[in-house]
Amino acid sequence: IFDGRVPSGRGSLGLGGDEGTWSFVAPAAPAGGRCRFDFGAAQALFRDATIFVAVTVDNPSDPMPRSASGSKWVLQVAGKGEHTSQINTTAANFTASASESLQGAVSVLGRLSEEIIFPSNFAKGAVDNWLSIFFRTEQAVAALGSVWVEAPGHFDFGAACEVGDAGAEYYAAYSAGLTNVSGDPALTLRLPFLGGGSKACRGSQALVEGDDEQGSLGANRAKVYLGSSLEAGARYAFRLRVTNARYYYPEQRDGWWLGTYSPSGVPLDGSLRSARWNEEDLPAPALSWALHDFSSAPPLFGVAIADRRPSGSATKITVFPIVLSVATTGPMQIVAPAGYVWSGGVVYKKKTAALAAGNYVPGAEADLPLTSAPAAPSSAPFNVLAVAGSDIVFRPSVKYGLISDIVVPSDSPTGSINAFLLTVGGDDSASEGPSQAAVAEAPRVPRIFGASARLAGRAA
Repeated sequence: IFDGRVPSGRGSLGLGGDEGTWSFVAPAAPAGGRCRFDFGAAQALFRDATIFVAVTVDNPSDPMPRSASGSKWVLQVAGKGEHTSQINTTAANFTASASESLQGAVSVLGRLSEEIIFPSNFAKGAVDNWLSIFFRTEQAVAALGSVWVEAPGHFDFGAACEVGDAGAEYYAAYSAGLTNVSGDPALTLRLPFLGGGSKACRGSQALVEGDDEQGSLGANRAKVYLGSSLEAGARYAFRLRVTNARYYYPEQRDGWWLGTYSPSGVPLDGSLRSARWNEEDLPAPALSWALHDFSSAPPLFGVAIADRRPSGSATKITVFPIVLSVATTGPMQIVAPAGYVWSGGVVYKKKTAALAAGNYVPGAEADLPLTSAPAAPSSAPFNVLAVAGSDIVFRPSVKYGLISDIVVPSDSPTGSINAFLLTVGGDDSASEGPSQAAVAEAPRVPRIFGASARLAGRAA
């Protein structure tokens, strides 16, 4: 009968047409829906059989941790067997096994939003890379809960990872009793590290799909523990140190994930997509940061803005110097902090006798090798200036520069990094990746808050 087949003690149910039929029974509040399998006429399920069933479900619209009273998955069996009438078993709840991956229920996660992860050092193998991390919660997290950060394979947070506050300028003073932090577009809060940060972070290894060298991954998951609670709907920012992987691969563009967890380790909120590095990019796949061959900072890359007041009108910005480590083929782009708008009028030549003031970049040693001046962006993101295409070759150790018109925002960003970024070379879809990056901190936008005037007297 079995034609040489050896019984395995496990099987899949309902894959053949003669075995029976699946149907869905609509939910009756407060219970959830039911998937029902009716056996075919010649089908039997024998004692001690292990059955595997895979079902596709639509999640509820509201978050539900697996520890919630309503998060129960139940199995019930009915049949005659050797009896003359149908016997119904008692409904049994699924229970967790010793393995963390096999649980009696699954969490319906809330969605983190506004996730941004921006590095201080883009270079392969860099050990001094501090990630600036921003996110907004959907659900509250109790004290002793945690925030998890997962990096692509071969990045290493270390067993005892290092965390700290973002710059003081990102945080706003507020009164917990008077301020509604939920959804406030300008308010960013400090992450309340357990023990002030000294006991806050532990690194571990996260499984990376498709990587067959797990032993070489390092601690690419950081668990940041909380000394007090996180508010629902509030935005938080912190920094986390990581040692960069030694090589680029395209999956890094989709490899940065955030999540929040209860004190007992139940997942609460999670990222729907890998975290972006440019706040003005609309959420989409492959928008995370990735490794470059080289990374630099001032004095090899600098930015000066003529008028930092938030007037709404364009002012001049000088990007100088731009010094590359090796000869590099384009493309080249410059990304301003969120809220800035490039508005054209780009000057990119060195000083010559034929050029009047305002038509050259003071101090430049060579013209940027362009056939025409870069145009202002015509569509979002407007904070990205495409300087050169992939057919342009830039020389190393030469001081290039450009001057452009730019509109200063009403305030410096508090939901993403306040810095200018230069990226040069490399096709992100190619295995070698981008060539060079440079980061320069942007000056703060000067503003006066809460000003008021009172008439003290009146002249006769």
